[in-house]
Amino acid sequence: MDIAGFKKPVYHFFKTFWQEKPTVYFGTQKTESSHYLLEDGKVVENPKKKRPTKWHWAALNNHWNYQNKESVYIETYTNAEEVELFLNDQSLGSQYLKDNEDRILKWIFPFEKGKLKAVARTHGSVVAEYEIKTADQPQYVQMNLDQNKVKANGKNVVHVVAQLHDINGNPVKHLNKEIQFKVKGDAKIIGIDNGQNNNTNPFKADHCMTSEGKVLLLVQAGKTQNETVVVEALMDDVVVGENEFEMTF
Repeated sequence: MDIAGFKKPVYHFFKTFWQEKPTVYFGTQKTESSHYLLEDGKVVENPKKKRPTKWHWAALNNHWNYQNKESVYIETYTNAEEVELFLNDQSLGSQYLKDNEDRILKWIFPFEKGKLKAVARTHGSVVAEYEIKTADQPQYVQMNLDQNKVKANGKNVVHVVAQLHDINGNPVKHLNKEIQFKVKGDAKIIGIDNGQNNNTNPFKADHCMTSEGKVLLLVQAGKTQNETVVVEALMDDVVVGENEFEMTF
């Protein structure tokens, strides 16, 4: 995880070892930025850009936004027997976990706008799925709270994860915007971060540039009982998101 507690792609790789529940996940990046190339229809390690270690964690993206026909490397993790990849419901082929010593399934295909989906199967039955869609420009902020009721003791903290979304409701993870937050009610902002090591924004600010379209906000409850606290998100001084929590006895 990063320093805001957001999951990195490698989190999902280790998840395939640590849990029995079937799972599948993939990340993407430009092929030219990867350690691989396409040779006779197979993904092979690029001899000019070899991985420094067997499990070298690539700088993968959690989005499907590239230039049309641009070559994209797709790295997939699973604990199922096989994974079939689909681009706009057209199969890109299947791979088996047993055939990949490093437990990393790899594809390289030209980018096409739409939906990229991984279907994991064991004994021929679908056990897990994962998909991402091409996103447009950010239009609003969706805020998820880790709790909707807290005690009005002046201590309890609500963690707010704010994520950019486009007009179709798709998470926007290829673009970043500065988000400002306002809190209405007896509560205060005590921290903000996007999880990146190079982030120099003050942790005590009310604004922050997103990373992969996301930012973490910490709001501390006051001592006014039976009050509703409203958290607003603004982009370019316009309110583009809102959520609330209740302070109780």
